[in-house]
Amino acid sequence: IKNDVRAQLKSYVQSPGVRKLAQNRKFHAHLVLIVGSRKVLVWGMDTNGEWIGLPVLAEKML
Repeated sequence: IKNDVRAQLKSYVQSPGVRKLAQNRKFHAHLVLIVGSRKVLVWGMDTNGEWIGLPVLAEKML
């Protein structure tokens, strides 16, 4: 799943439309994973389609 999701998000991040929108703005792509009923994990992706670090709990991002 990790590679399939990465490929899909990477193709979106690197699409001409998204690149055009991101040119003059701060751009962040995130994969959001819902685990059970109480945990939300967030995993960032850079503009090259590479994961940034490891997934983190959303509550730690506040």
